Amino acid sequence: MKKIVLTGVAIVVAAALVGPKIVGSQFSQGIEDTVAAINNNPAYTASITSLESTWFNTQAQISVGVNMPDMGDLSEEPLDMSVDILVNGDHGPILTSNGFNLAWLYTQIEVLSGELPEGLTLKEDLPIYALEAYTGLLGGSTYTDKVVGMNYVNEENQVTIDFSGSQSEGSFSSSNYEGKTLGNGANVSGKMGDALAFELTSLEADIEAEVGFVEMLEQGLYDSNTLFTIANIKVDNLVDGTQTNVDSLAFNVTSSLDDNEGFGDVVMQTTLASAVSDGFNLSELITTIELNNLEVAFFQAYQKFSNEIIDYAADPEKMAEATNTFFEENLLSQLQAEPEYNISALSGKINDSAFNGTMFAKVAGVTALPDTLEDTQFWAQHAVVNSELTLQQEAAEYFAKLMLSSQLKANPQFAAMSPEELDAIIAQQAAPTLQALVQQGMITQTDDGYAFNFSMKEGTANLNGLEIPLSAF
Repeated sequence: MKKIVLTGVAIVVAAALVGPKIVGSQFSQGIEDTVAAINNNPAYTASITSLESTWFNTQAQISVGVNMPDMGDLSEEPLDMSVDILVNGDHGPILTSNGFNLAWLYTQIEVLSGELPEGLTLKEDLPIYALEAYTGLLGGSTYTDKVVGMNYVNEENQVTIDFSGSQSEGSFSSSNYEGKTLGNGANVSGKMGDALAFELTSLEADIEAEVGFVEMLEQGLYDSNTLFTIANIKVDNLVDGTQTNVDSLAFNVTSSLDDNEGFGDVVMQTTLASAVSDGFNLSELITTIELNNLEVAFFQAYQKFSNEIIDYAADPEKMAEATNTFFEENLLSQLQAEPEYNISALSGKINDSAFNGTMFAKVAGVTALPDTLEDTQFWAQHAVVNSELTLQQEAAEYFAKLMLSSQLKANPQFAAMSPEELDAIIAQQAAPTLQALVQQGMITQTDDGYAFNFSMKEGTANLNGLEIPLSAF
């Protein structure tokens, strides 16, 4: 028994003595891998300014910048978009720098503010971003971070912005990441001269991803769920005294990946409790957009292409050539996967008058690319579309008024009219405009409003029951 106890003690002592060196080596390698992942994205540059690792501690300084496109004579000297990041890691398993803890690693990361852009000031004498993390003995890590509050003032344009700062917490490992905003979230307010004032209250984010941080930097498709919410948005028009209030706005993005097949899907949903302004009340809004059958190889190639294309910003001819080359090399396999763009939900109420719609669209039956991607007959032949929209009377009239407003304001004959005169004409013409659209076959009349149905397959379209041949496109 005594021998077993002594052996156990020896193992613990060995771990305490040798462990920090192993942790330090892995931590240093992790810093180098992260910098390499950043450099794989042509839009950014990263370099290790210094890296020093001792038995119980590793310190590094990293410089990260943005590759600004060469605009030739179109722009002045580009802004310095680089930041310096300080990384400090204390090696476990016994940690004492922030109280006594048993963990493999205690990490501190600080993003230094450096020389701030003109007009931007920090509310506290702190790094613009700071993170603290513990990597436990079983390998998972937990963290807390903070973005410092700041103010921006542009006296020339009479713009002021106030950001309260924010804090969040979460966990991460080599195969997952979770993070969420703490407290009541961040607040943003500001003013634009004597024109308007705005205030955004309780901005919060909740992120889950089934990949590690390095893979997230590589911008591939992966399983994830991101929820971004704003409790309230208030905009005051200082000219006419009107106010717009938006309550409970949320954006939810979910992505999923089938590793075996090499395809993924993305679902983007927006919800809104209400948006109220003078004479307008939008409520119970739900929109859900689905992007299905996305080829991972095409998605990754597009990410790379979109980052590299900035190099051709000053040369339209080279940009067009690079774009054509990208599509020639990558588009066919994506189209053969029959990608889908679906609006699976679109509903809400305008002034308590409901609207509801869906659209399901995909590309099907493609075996070869057309000679030119501007070939409308090619896309009409391979597009499969089914869509419908219903609107109650007042909702339909509201959209008719928007259409009329756009048309009349572009007509010089109405340019001299006062807003009140224009509103009177628009209100008078909304119902006749809807009836004209019914007579033209663009919409159909229902018991409580109007409907629109459109479908397309194999080059033949159907609008509200009327077939439209391919030659019409």
